[in-house]
Amino acid sequence: MAEVLSFNDNNQQWTVSQAAGTDLHYFTNPRSVSRNCMDIQTAHSAYRNEENYFAPEYDGENNALNKFYSLHSTLTTESINYLRDILQSADNWLDKYFVADLMYLYDPIPEQLLGSMIECAIQNEAPSFNRIFLKPCLKSYGLERIKHLFNERERNGNTLEKKGIERLRYWLRPVEFEKTNE
Repeated sequence: MAEVLSFNDNNQQWTVSQAAGTDLHYFTNPRSVSRNCMDIQTAHSAYRNEENYFAPEYDGENNALNKFYSLHSTLTTESINYLRDILQSADNWLDKYFVADLMYLYDPIPEQLLGSMIECAIQNEAPSFNRIFLKPCLKSYGLERIKHLFNERERNGNTLEKKGIERLRYWLRPVEFEKTNE
């Protein structure tokens, strides 16, 4: 990411950066983010700067995620598309963890992200981290739906996908994630 410009606004230092090879610009302030500037890209950048990964999984707080959620309790189509693009194309797992960590705050997670979240869970070979993608899905859609998705993928999947699903089955615990019918 290349820094394009730095400026002061109301005695706060801001940096404008451009992601390499894109037209995306990120407005960041190391101390805080203005209420008017906290879009999904800014939240993503602030999350990376905060370096407090997996906080929601361990009942911790991530200021960038909490700030974004406080301003956007419902995700826009644009934000959902941005998050799905990260899940589907990002080579960096830390970018994907941003999406997973953010989804801990949403119940239900958007249906449009369910397949990509499950795909990341399957692809992640680390048993300690694959659950980061799985738990928000279980919380939102329940054990039976996720089991059904796994069974479908297992029937039609290749050997790597089947191994990934097998690693994830450990986290399918009915007591912890049973969705109640209200």
